[in-house]
Amino acid sequence: MLKIIERFTNEPEWRAKVFDETAVAQWKTVTLARKAFRNISDKAFDFCIAELCDKAGKNVDIDSVAVLDTELAVIKSDDLISEELRQELIEGVKVLENYEEWRPSPSNMVLDLVDPSLYSLMYGRSRVLPNKTISVENCLQHCGKGGIIRAPPYSGSGGNRHWSRKFQWLPSEVGFTDDGVKVLSYINNLHPKTHANLYTVAEKYIAKAVPIWNQVLSNFGLADHGRSLRIYPRSFSGRRPEPMEYSEWMPVNLTSMNLREKFPQGLQVIVQLVNIHLTPENPRYEGGQNRVEGMLNEHICSTLLYDYDCENITASYLEFYQMISHDALEEVIENMCDSKCTSRLYDGRAIGFPNVQQHRITPFKLAGRTKPGHRKILALFLVDPSQRVLSTANVPPQQRDWWAQAVRMERTGKLSQLPAELFNNVMENVDFPSSLTEAKTQREESRTERKGHERSVDSRLTFSAKNSRPPARYFPEAAQESMSFLTEVN
Repeated sequence: MLKIIERFTNEPEWRAKVFDETAVAQWKTVTLARKAFRNISDKAFDFCIAELCDKAGKNVDIDSVAVLDTELAVIKSDDLISEELRQELIEGVKVLENYEEWRPSPSNMVLDLVDPSLYSLMYGRSRVLPNKTISVENCLQHCGKGGIIRAPPYSGSGGNRHWSRKFQWLPSEVGFTDDGVKVLSYINNLHPKTHANLYTVAEKYIAKAVPIWNQVLSNFGLADHGRSLRIYPRSFSGRRPEPMEYSEWMPVNLTSMNLREKFPQGLQVIVQLVNIHLTPENPRYEGGQNRVEGMLNEHICSTLLYDYDCENITASYLEFYQMISHDALEEVIENMCDSKCTSRLYDGRAIGFPNVQQHRITPFKLAGRTKPGHRKILALFLVDPSQRVLSTANVPPQQRDWWAQAVRMERTGKLSQLPAELFNNVMENVDFPSSLTEAKTQREESRTERKGHERSVDSRLTFSAKNSRPPARYFPEAAQESMSFLTEVN
């Protein structure tokens, strides 16, 4: 039934068609003829239509809809981003695509444009300003300043392998304005002056993401359906129970989240831009690994993915493992269970989800084998606003080339007066900020750690509603410890 809801909400004008008896009859004929839906009864189909009618009247302003919603929900929207704003991003990233920072692989398929694993916070190496914060405007003046931060101790539960004591992605501070948001601290690996136009674009996208995150976090946890469970015997003798009426099951007590009102001090957001390029020589992308975004010490609570430019590729999906509470079904089954569900990726579609859902991009290939194709993705990761982490407001830029450029343009310091050859020699031999070579080495170490984290999370992991809190808040005591190290630097 989840799959039926997902399929129907991919239909153009579905909000109107769901009230059109002719359109619904056609949907029913086509759907029930498919092998995958042969066990769907007429009553189950009617339940789906009733649920669609309910969804059709919600979030019309941004044309978003909750799908795959059991205890959690995936929010998708095809009209969240205007064509004008989409083109702004396409044009803005072209300068980044010239650097060709390919992810290590024999096929050179994945191109990292803005990678949060590059120049991330490294305990025992990165410098932190313990008693002040920096802005987008003055961050370059603080390159190389601050004290070296040591790794905080881990005192949570759930396994050290999921909590990095080496690295942390650095979010940007984002403040609310009357008509949107403002990026208050630099976006890691996006130069605040050279790429100033992309900061403006990023602000527009983050502002668009906020209502999606509101919906994601509002749908977190099992809603109160206002009735007790209907208990069935363990054996059904080959008969499937009929669903109840949708009006009996409709959620009645969903808690509404408003990030602007609840967290007026602002948000922390991590930005990532990545391209996947296919060629006639390498025509197939094998898909990603099941993952929950980030390490636990990064406290990512929700993700928004936006496919802003897709060309000459076959259909692809974002695959989720759907969580079902053991507590809600303990009278019927003995173990938690889950099901694999997918949401289709489209050019121009935005998808938001809580960061306790394992997910992966499924394989795709060239639609036409004689010419190249690509998928270009913007990812925005929301840090749990109640568990703030070290950000680019605390950690000055670590890029040596940014620092060298800023020093050269200063023209008043002694270093800026050196001849070019001597100046470059000095820049190459300073210990900090870090060189690109060192940063890439650290990135590979970080990626290795993250891959181990992903592999260790069982591919059929589920979360019990009994233990569910707003997504990233599993280890609040450890989060508070990590923030206390703002004043414990050498």
